[in-house]
Amino acid sequence: MLKDYYKVLVMCLLRIKDFIELWEKKSGSDGYFDFIESYIGDQI
Repeated sequence: MLKDYYKVLVMCLLRIKDFIELWEKKSGSDGYFDFIESYIGDQI
């Protein structure tokens, strides 16, 4: 039961990790933050 409880959380974290790696490859070490900033603004 505990495994099912954390399954969605782990899946989300792995997806975020993949996005970070993708944007770092495209735009350098701050690529992911630049991408997120375009949606959230400069509050990052």
